[in-house]
Amino acid sequence: MAALSGMARRSRIVIVSLGLLASGGVVGGFAGAIIGFVVAVAMNHEPTTRLDVTLGAEFGLQVGAIYGMALFPLAGWLLMRRVPLGRALLGTAVGTVGEAWLGGSSTSAATVSYEYWLRASSVF
Repeated sequence: MAALSGMARRSRIVIVSLGLLASGGVVGGFAGAIIGFVVAVAMNHEPTTRLDVTLGAEFGLQVGAIYGMALFPLAGWLLMRRVPLGRALLGTAVGTVGEAWLGGSSTSAATVSYEYWLRASSVF
């Protein structure tokens, strides 16, 4: 296999990085939406309205997409160089949702953030 020229190597790095960014955002948003939905359902002590659950999922989607877009490219390039990217993406998404489902620290932080976001959005 011939070595790539400098320009071809840089363009390949940019393409892979953009792919990691997009896939991290999509999967992070999906995982965040699941977590936001679960937190919204768990927080409602009164009769659940569809709007509350929808807002929870929307908040989780936004936060999850931001974190996924920021952290998956870093993890892909720095921490998991020898791991297949599909396996790394699926493993981190399942681990995140599983940890939140079991009631770990991200659920507590998500609850506080979600309550603050609801208060802020109800002002408008």
